[in-house]
Amino acid sequence: MKMESPAGEFDVTFEAVRREKDKLIILGKAGVWDSRMSIDSSELGSLLKVLVSRGAISFLLLWPYFTLKRKFRHLSGHK
Repeated sequence: MKMESPAGEFDVTFEAVRREKDKLIILGKAGVWDSRMSIDSSELGSLLKVLVSRGAISFLLLWPYFTLKRKFRHLSGHK
């Protein structure tokens, strides 16, 4: 996954998700840096609102199409 910001473009990976008391912790990397995101119960509503947005749902519904399209392009040698 790519993250673009005024500081540059970084590869972002998610490596683990866990709960610590009343927080959701997401561990990963942003570029060369280890990252730790914490989401507490007061922020969960805004996260869920983003995850159930029209854009996110349409992407999830179209994901099989995007995956097959990429595989067929790879097999045919096109990018």
